[in-house]
Amino acid sequence: MLAATQRIKREVAEAKVNITLNAGVVTMKGSVDSYKTKTKAEACAKDVVGVLDVVNELAVVPGERYGDELIAKRVVGAFERNDCIDPSTITVEVDRGEVTLTGTVPDFLVRALARGVALCTAGVLFVENRLIVRVQ
Repeated sequence: MLAATQRIKREVAEAKVNITLNAGVVTMKGSVDSYKTKTKAEACAKDVVGVLDVVNELAVVPGERYGDELIAKRVVGAFERNDCIDPSTITVEVDRGEVTLTGTVPDFLVRALARGVALCTAGVLFVENRLIVRVQ
């Protein structure tokens, strides 16, 4: 347990995380500054030998507040840097850090990728993925 706790806390150094282990189940509570950090903590816990399951109750609370317009620009910019995503077919709307993606994509893989890229953008708290798959 001590090794698991130390590894997770090392990976999410700035976060306020409380970790408990009971019968092979790791429960994480507290807050982290991004969705990326939340998923990183969960992945670290799952990699520890003896861990059977992870309950991730970490809240995403950004340390720095970003304006919705800046978040939207960053999401679109991240889409533009990804060769698999055509940003011209996706509309990004942001309301208090919550991103809504609408538009069309060619397959389910790109749909999931767009959600993941948006989630890993600084300031994003949640992503509602309304992208429609249209096979060409």
